[in-house]
Amino acid sequence: MMNLKNAFWERVNGPEADHARWRHYWTTGRHGLAFWPCVAAELKKRNYTGVLCLIAEYSDHEAVGRLIAEDIAFARSLFEGPVEYSFSQ
Repeated sequence: MMNLKNAFWERVNGPEADHARWRHYWTTGRHGLAFWPCVAAELKKRNYTGVLCLIAEYSDHEAVGRLIAEDIAFARSLFEGPVEYSFSQ
């Protein structure tokens, strides 16, 4: 099973703090640190036929329905279209 979700690090204190503190910010497939087009291209090159799981985990809890719908549409576009990316790019 391949699990797709995305996040980035968000700083929770200012630059004047003694130590930086960070938290995960769970976001959409288009906006996090994992580059979904590259992941999809690699899975397609390997002829992956297993389960693809989209975890509806977002920091914006009020928008989960809208965000998962956007991620499903984005993932479909990546897997239905031609291979456009590779890890070596």
